[in-house]
Amino acid sequence: MDWLKKLLGIKELENRLNRFENERADLETKVIEAENLKALAYKSVRSQELNDSLTMNLSLPSSQSEKIIGEITPFVLARAYGIKPWIPEHVESYPSAVISFKELQEHPEKYLHKLQKGFVNFPVGFDLGVVNNLLSSKFGNCRIGNDGQFKFVLNSISGNYFGSEKMSRTLALSLIQGDINQIDCGDWIHISPLDYFTNKDAILDMIVNHSDYSDKQKERIAVAFEIVKKTYLGIFELLGNTRIADASELLSNSYQEKDVSSLSSIEVSLFDALLEEPKGTSYDEIQKLLPIRSRERFRNLAALRTQELLYNDTFRSGMTSTIGKKLEDYTVGESVALACYFARNVIQEYETLDDAVKNVLSGTQNEKIKGKCTDYTGLSLHYLHQYLLPLNAEKFKDWRFGYDIDNIGKDYNHCYMKIIHINPDYSLDVYFVDPTSLAHKGLKEFKTPKDVIKYADANHLPIQIVRDAEDFLAKPLKDE
Repeated sequence: MDWLKKLLGIKELENRLNRFENERADLETKVIEAENLKALAYKSVRSQELNDSLTMNLSLPSSQSEKIIGEITPFVLARAYGIKPWIPEHVESYPSAVISFKELQEHPEKYLHKLQKGFVNFPVGFDLGVVNNLLSSKFGNCRIGNDGQFKFVLNSISGNYFGSEKMSRTLALSLIQGDINQIDCGDWIHISPLDYFTNKDAILDMIVNHSDYSDKQKERIAVAFEIVKKTYLGIFELLGNTRIADASELLSNSYQEKDVSSLSSIEVSLFDALLEEPKGTSYDEIQKLLPIRSRERFRNLAALRTQELLYNDTFRSGMTSTIGKKLEDYTVGESVALACYFARNVIQEYETLDDAVKNVLSGTQNEKIKGKCTDYTGLSLHYLHQYLLPLNAEKFKDWRFGYDIDNIGKDYNHCYMKIIHINPDYSLDVYFVDPTSLAHKGLKEFKTPKDVIKYADANHLPIQIVRDAEDFLAKPLKDE
């Protein structure tokens, strides 16, 4: 092939491209560094704005209940204050613990509260970093966990760090008696979002009436509880306006910039914080899928491989030839399709680690580049973030690109792309795209972005739900 490359001038072209891309990568690196510095500064300002908004005009509410006289036990407290778990209005019958993305898309009200991942993590995966930094800096052992649970120690959030407040353990046990404290681990309390909303006022009332904390310490607890409440409200509002959309809609070009004129300042601050870097979208998280050693070198190599891809597509009438535009002029949907198509051109065959071991043992090796789902997804995301986005960063500012992973039992582990668009009113469109699906098709199958997205649509993928014992009892018995 060297003689053909020399005849066609490809060697000289590659050399020129290398020089050009080195200069371009230097420029892109400076742009990315500037963007990172700007993002850090913005994050600091946002944290302070959120602090001011969430803690404004908060004080200790007066008790709504009479103080219990006589022996106080966890069981008595749970009964007296009506501590009980959130219960769905209707009991559903769920035939299987595994559903498809399509079923979740069509009936979110039926499945969202059942997701094994928890709705704080899926489908969006809200960024709790700024809120948790605020909570931990003000109240110590107090945070919203990755599973969405509010996790706290009463002594810590009251400011009574080294005290032995005698009711603390009793209060924690009362929440276990009420079936809402998810663990029995000393003074730690874990409450799910829906159980928290159902019981927040009752718990605070119980603390006001039956603890030895000072009024100032009780007020600290009330402030912490209210911050968490407002955070959950923000999550619920965003989630209520979230739509799992068909991947084909990515190719629509009718997106608008955000218009926040109808929202309060606290809503804007909180929404921006929760959507800053949703789970799976940060550089550090994507590195866990497929590490980059040097971003500059990655961009140089990506530029060279891209030029080869563009050249090859002119002969095979491939996707980029059909689009016929400069990369910086690609729409968001076309850029997503190109990232998946690029990964498919680079990684030529699908292979799990088990497959790789079997191939080595059997001696059936070949020279094709092979990879598993995390490789396809990781390479697609790195190509988007490190190469395509810097070409026109403004176009992507209301988009978040990341991944999600499903682990179901011992045999099913799969990774795929998660794409979030933030609409003008802060409603969210979430798209799931599976670049690995392209591994099972030849390159000749992909003539247009529509072809790529069609094969990469993740509607068929499975997701796990958690069924309660009551769900099994919801349907009348029938003879088989």
